[in-house]
Amino acid sequence: MSKDSDEALYEFAHWLSEKGREAREELVYKQYTPWIDDVALGRLEAYDEAYKHCREMLSNADSIFSPKFDKKNNQSEDAK
Repeated sequence: MSKDSDEALYEFAHWLSEKGREAREELVYKQYTPWIDDVALGRLEAYDEAYKHCREMLSNADSIFSPKFDKKNNQSEDAK
């Protein structure tokens, strides 16, 4: 993947994460009927699944979700 597509995918993953957080908050704080609860849960699951897919795609590249990135950060912290 190119750097631009990684960056765009990362931004999309971040957006999905925020939308998922908003959906969770709505589900917790609002009073819904059982039918609307099912719709809200479906929306939340869709955001979560899409977010997981973005993370999987980014983990195959050199990105912040990559195990390589985690190792680099851990090594730099150990050196301190």
